[in-house]
Amino acid sequence: MTETLRNSNSPKRVWFYMLFPLLASVFYVLSYTCMRQLAETQVNPWVIVGIREFLTAVCGVFLFFTLFLQGKTPFPRRAQLITFFLTSLALQFGGNIFMQRSFETVGMGLTTASCWAGNLLCTPIIGWFLLREKLTFRLIFSLSLVFVAVFFLTSGAEVQEIVRVPENSANSAGFQWLAVQFVLLSVLSGGLMAGSNCVVRWINNAGVSPFFAVMFLPGVGGVGLLGMEFLCNGFQSFYALSMTEYFFAVLAAVTNLLAFIFLTLGLRYLSAVRVSIVLISQLALSPLMGILLFHEPMNGMLVVGILFVAVALLVTASET
Repeated sequence: MTETLRNSNSPKRVWFYMLFPLLASVFYVLSYTCMRQLAETQVNPWVIVGIREFLTAVCGVFLFFTLFLQGKTPFPRRAQLITFFLTSLALQFGGNIFMQRSFETVGMGLTTASCWAGNLLCTPIIGWFLLREKLTFRLIFSLSLVFVAVFFLTSGAEVQEIVRVPENSANSAGFQWLAVQFVLLSVLSGGLMAGSNCVVRWINNAGVSPFFAVMFLPGVGGVGLLGMEFLCNGFQSFYALSMTEYFFAVLAAVTNLLAFIFLTLGLRYLSAVRVSIVLISQLALSPLMGILLFHEPMNGMLVVGILFVAVALLVTASET
């Protein structure tokens, strides 16, 4: 295992392994698009996030135990299991719910940008504390580039929901304060995501299959969120969903599963900081998909932001 990780630092392998978080970004964008569509109808976030996570976990159970029963992967140690459970609980009941509520209030663009700002701020700190991963000059330079990219991409994105302020001026200040709260919660969500990613890499470094994370983390969310909703309201919230909403929830689960598989594979071979830098490509992929698929207009801010992301990826890929 140690030899494998050592060999993964060669330049050619770094370029290859960077495909994992890049593919994760593509599928996360698709999953977030489905969740944003569900936010339009303001459905119960506990139910739709729970469905997405539960279906992801079911596939993860099959993948992990297939390897475990064949003796190809160990089970995590108790300390790793407890730590992963706590971070998963915080991410699922805090981070994911905060993000879904933020989608409804301030829109997809600002929510995603705020989340990744929190992720990029916290990953180097948690990565050093838990994994003893050091920041090199090139990684620091890449982080600086993606922070600039976040500014330009957020400024260039057309987030229509953010301007939907109540006509009554008395409520305008209240709406703006609510928007600020959800932006801050999205930043917190990014920090929780950073902690979870670092724990996933910590467990991967111990030789445990990445599919354990695909099973465990969404399993905590799926069982916990759906279980709590059922105990509080029975089947009422499930009956309230239309077939179209169930379709988007299932599609979000499929794309989330693929994204998480590629993410965990990336965390097996790349540092947590490097993976976070690559994942910021989500902010560049979102407007590109809008342009290519929905003929949305391009603007100068988006072009500059996409270029900064591209340069950051080139810099971090050249780090050996």
